[in-house]
Amino acid sequence: MLSVFYFGPAGGGGVDANVKRWVGQFDGGKAKAKTGEKTVNGMKIHTVDAAGEYNPRMSGGVAPPKATFRMLGAIVESEAGLFFFKLVGPKDVIGGEESNW
Repeated sequence: MLSVFYFGPAGGGGVDANVKRWVGQFDGGKAKAKTGEKTVNGMKIHTVDAAGEYNPRMSGGVAPPKATFRMLGAIVESEAGLFFFKLVGPKDVIGGEESNW
């Protein structure tokens, strides 16, 4: 599932808070996530790659935890504010899309 969020110029919380919350959705916050930064077209992009048991309830969902899931996330800093992208699903499916991410 791909989710895209934009909350306005000053909305959505900061980068660090969102990265921490996203990683916290895996293995009760004990997941070893890979994070990084890069610049594309002059915009800073913060990346997150986490895997393990995914708990969608931590993001306000009602579904039960899902075993062996993976998330590829990106937070883009733009002149208009932060844009949030999350690709979440079974680990093997998300792994198959990693090169497209």
